[in-house]
Formats: sequence, structure tokens, C-alpha cells
Amino acid sequence: DVCSSDLDAARQEFAAQLAAIAAQLEGMAAKEGKGSAAVYWPGLDEDAYIVALAALSAWVDQMRQWHPGYFAVVAECWPGHPEAVVELSNVMGEHTRIYHKDKPSLAEALVFYDRWLPGMLRRLAEVMRACGPAGCSKRSRLQYES
Repeated sequence: DVCSSDLDAARQEFAAQLAAIAAQLEGMAAKEGKGSAAVYWPGLDEDAYIVALAALSAWVDQMRQWHPGYFAVVAECWPGHPEAVVELSNVMGEHTRIYHKDKPSLAEALVFYDRWLPGMLRRLAEVMRACGPAGCSKRSRLQYES
């Protein structure tokens, strides 16, 4: 029967197209999932907190070397401010996602330096406005509880 064979062929072609689309969507989802995960600081135990804070401190030190003017607003007491820890950690994650590739995307780098970094620095300047060489404002120095 000609109609039946045409219908079977159309079904097979449609199934192949659906499989191709599913594979594309799966690939896109896998790409979206790659990169650094955000750190949930309140959920870290003491050992994990120490390790994560050491990695974040190293990144902040590196950024201070590369961008001393930008990071001037980040007071030395930043580890005692939960807001600063979370903001810096999230931006470090995005920075790592963008730059730890063979060929970092210029478009992503431009968005990082136009949007993510300045936004974080603006918020931290407010959080740490009373902190500096003379000391810390101490108004938000409470550690997260696990």
C-alpha cells in the first residue's frame, strides 16, 4: 500500500528530526550547565568554608594586582562581611567561567567588565563605606551559621 509506506517514511523522517532537535537541546543544556557553580556559603561546613575562603582570597589578591583602582573599594576586612563574601564569590565564578577557556569570549568579557564587576563593586562600596585603614564598620561582620 503506497499511502501506508509514505506515512511510515514520514514518521521515520519526523522521528529523526525530533531526535536531532532533542540532541541539540541536550547539547545546549549541557553547555549552560558547565562552569563554576555558585557557592552557598551558609551551607559550608568549617573545613569547606576555610578552603573556599582561601580560594576567594587568592582571586581577590590577583584582581587587586590587575585592577588596583577598581578593587580599592574592597576593604581589607571584606572576609568579615557576608555580603562581600557572596558578591565576590559570585563574580569570581563568572570570571572563572569566562576566562578559564582556551579562547575566552570577547562578548562575555565585555559584559563582565561592563555589568557584573562594576555592579558588585558599587554594592561593596556601600557595604564597606565606613571601613578602611582606620578599621572596620563591624555593622555586618557576622559569620553565616551552617
